[in-house]
Amino acid sequence: MASGGFVNWGAPGRGRWITIYAHGGHMFMTIKTPSGVRRYDTSGMDDGTRWDSRARSSSGYSVRHPVGF
Repeated sequence: MASGGFVNWGAPGRGRWITIYAHGGHMFMTIKTPSGVRRYDTSGMDDGTRWDSRARSSSGYSVRHPVGF
């Protein structure tokens, strides 16, 4: 699904474990793990992966989560 499709996907607000941040041109997700929050972001590949532990501003993004998570 393209990033804009996630704007109204799932349930509104932050999830307990998984949160999706989306707007018309980009999306990323955060996952809570025992060692902290990890972000999967298609725009970043500093270490060869798209996973990052650094925060990113959620300003302007729709905040959604998979139902039940």
